[in-house]
Amino acid sequence: MYLNEATLLHNLKVRYERHRIYTYTANILLAVNPYKEIKGLYSEETIRKYTGKSIGVMPPHVFAIADKAFREMKALKWSQSIIVSGESGAGKTESTKSILRFLTVSYGATAGVIEQRIVEANPLMESFGNAKTMRNNNSSRFGKFIEVHYNEKFGVVGGLVSHYLLEKSRICSQMAEERNYHVFYRLLAGAPPQLREELYIDPNAVYRYLNPKSRKEKSIDDLGAYQVMMTSMEKVGLTSEEQLDLLRLVAAVLHLGNISFEEFTKDNKEQSAVSRESFKSFSAACKLLGLEESELRRGLVARVMTTTKG
Repeated sequence: MYLNEATLLHNLKVRYERHRIYTYTANILLAVNPYKEIKGLYSEETIRKYTGKSIGVMPPHVFAIADKAFREMKALKWSQSIIVSGESGAGKTESTKSILRFLTVSYGATAGVIEQRIVEANPLMESFGNAKTMRNNNSSRFGKFIEVHYNEKFGVVGGLVSHYLLEKSRICSQMAEERNYHVFYRLLAGAPPQLREELYIDPNAVYRYLNPKSRKEKSIDDLGAYQVMMTSMEKVGLTSEEQLDLLRLVAAVLHLGNISFEEFTKDNKEQSAVSRESFKSFSAACKLLGLEESELRRGLVARVMTTTKG
């Protein structure tokens, strides 16, 4: 077959219609997101079928890429990299999770806790770094480089996640049909009454940092995702106090977004202060952040200018 863009796209279309979402072009794996679950595609039985098999022996699959990387590392004694690339909604997040799951289930079954922590870190990262966009309900708004560390016996002994380019502006504002980061909605939907009281949050309250049109998204289960997020925190090794500290910071951001300011004149100079209407949010943010009210007020209304040295 003469390979050009038209024949490649036609081949992808034909395979996609037959529920074969993976296609090889040399050692590159092309994946077309089916936006639905394909039964048995990522089962443990499928993992066993691809373990130890060279590329081409089995039908194209992300597990084959993961297996090749592991076997190359073992044979050459060199670190291996898998690049997962694509536009928003292409399935990068799910592909990455499948690769990690294959490596921990097929080749890391003896280490236990370490592998589990590496896999369970994903739901936690998604809570803080993923959001609903116009094209994708679970779009990663950051890049990440995940390392899985092996010892000389090729057992998993650790991992490292480096992240970059977090879309900070999303915290303050979102487009009409988009949402803020998942963690805010999950906290409001799933926090038990005692925790809501401790964080001074109300699921029915208005928070300026959350787009009101997307607070209740039918296609997203925020309540169920909250439980997954909290379980993930436990499995990665966070203590109860550390978990509470994280949630305090999340709630504090919501309260900071509800603070407004008012102008006044003093000594013929225009100045600003926290408005009376938002004092409740201001006070809650201070308590959650462990700050004196004077400290936070000064940080919000006073400009500090630093001159260059020399």
